[in-house]
Amino acid sequence: MKLKSLLSILLCLCMLCGMALPAAAAVLPPDDAFAVQNAETPGDPGDPDNPDNPDDPDNPDNPDNPDNPDNPDNPDNPDNPDDPDNPDNPDNPDNPDNPDNPDNPDNPDNPDNPDNPDNPDNPDDPDNPDNPPADGIVARMYLCHRWSKVPSLGHVWVYVENLTQEDMVIGAYTVPPHEGVSLGCFGLTRSDGGGTYYNVEAHCGNKYGVKGMIALQEDLTADKLAKVSRKASARNWWDPFNNCVFYAVGVWNAGSSHFVLPFILPVVVKWQIKASKSHLNEIEMSYPDADHVFKQVGKGSSATLRVCKEGSLDSQIG
Repeated sequence: MKLKSLLSILLCLCMLCGMALPAAAAVLPPDDAFAVQNAETPGDPGDPDNPDNPDDPDNPDNPDNPDNPDNPDNPDNPDNPDDPDNPDNPDNPDNPDNPDNPDNPDNPDNPDNPDNPDNPDNPDDPDNPDNPPADGIVARMYLCHRWSKVPSLGHVWVYVENLTQEDMVIGAYTVPPHEGVSLGCFGLTRSDGGGTYYNVEAHCGNKYGVKGMIALQEDLTADKLAKVSRKASARNWWDPFNNCVFYAVGVWNAGSSHFVLPFILPVVVKWQIKASKSHLNEIEMSYPDADHVFKQVGKGSSATLRVCKEGSLDSQIG
């Protein structure tokens, strides 16, 4: 009897609960009713704290999660413009717009950059075959002086550089394109004897060095070069009044608008060179092989060249 009474009471309670829930749902707003009906638990996908909820900020699949690799703001996202590995990032070394990218056409070190000094197409590159000498200039001449421990001595010579793409005859010597020849007069300091020499200064200067050089520079047109060439081969001897000074200054004055007064002592030429504000403290001369160092034989149009002995190349200039 007691058991039946308990069962009756439980049945009545269940019926009352069944009636109470619909009544509660009828008075609640629709969203709250949904919440009551769903009775979310932490494991429910709709729970905001559920890590599997796509709206959970901590869900790695949430596109707004900063750690989501697909989040465009994620520093590790390759599409993030701030990602160093993003090819569109201006700081990415592989970005063609990065100034440090060697393939960037504006990179000064890019060999294809027209402003790169080593670009053979650079119009300012002296090795550019399309770089024509300006205003009809075909050669560049230097009047050079070398220092000596003896103040009044030293050595004076001329160096002429071919600026064209063709061979150039200077005196009795043929200068290849973009090379040069030194012209000097020596007495007893060379084994081949006194006279006019070609490339002694260029060879020995590169071999032993040139101390205390100063120089003047003059650009030559074809007409001026012809005068220099004739003067270079006009003499073939050495004496006190045709020493290195008289020979070199004579060649210089034949083609230069900057007149230099010849005097027996080289130091006088040094003073005149140094007085010019445009004087140079060094020049670069071609380094000819020993078999391209010559002593002139004969003079003028009949001048020929003879390869110098080894003894003429075994000491410094002067």
